[in-house]
Amino acid sequence: MGWLYWIIPPLIGALIGWFTNYLAVKMLFRPLQPVRIPLLNYVLQGVIPKRHQELAKTIGRVVEEELVCLEDLLGEVKNLNLKKELKNSLAMIIEKRVKEKFPHFLPTSLKFVLIDFLREAIFREVDKFFDHLMDNLINNSKEKISIGKMVEEKVANFELSQLEKIILDVARNELKHIEILGGVLGFLIGIIQVLFIYLLNSS
Repeated sequence: MGWLYWIIPPLIGALIGWFTNYLAVKMLFRPLQPVRIPLLNYVLQGVIPKRHQELAKTIGRVVEEELVCLEDLLGEVKNLNLKKELKNSLAMIIEKRVKEKFPHFLPTSLKFVLIDFLREAIFREVDKFFDHLMDNLINNSKEKISIGKMVEEKVANFELSQLEKIILDVARNELKHIEILGGVLGFLIGIIQVLFIYLLNSS
């Protein structure tokens, strides 16, 4: 037997395996729009475009239930230095207004005492107001805002070509590996076929 006998079947198997997986990967996205095949009475469309709305709903649910909880997100906002920044801004405004509006003949030391008094009084109110505001925001937002719904609407409004690009950007290497694996498996199957035929002919 010549070397072609041993090499051609594995190469054909590799080509078929690679092309089959390549076609399967392409059919995840293509065709983007439904294509009707008249004789078969069958509508052909890529899996992801066909399940676009279902995919959007699933992504939204997973994000809300497993990744980002609205209460945790607002809790993080509450833990930021917003209160400190607000106090610093108010302190600057108080000092500026006292110096501008109070008579110039008042002693500077008295102005500083007044500034400190106003600052402490307002800061106490800011603490109460800010905590109360954030608690109300968290409680009201849980009823009115749904992160899952927001994500679902965003994904559902993606152009199909844009959605394809996003998925390919994330999983391009993995999808390429699937194509290559198809070729490798096809090659191995071709070798097994050749060995099987060889053993049959030898017996």
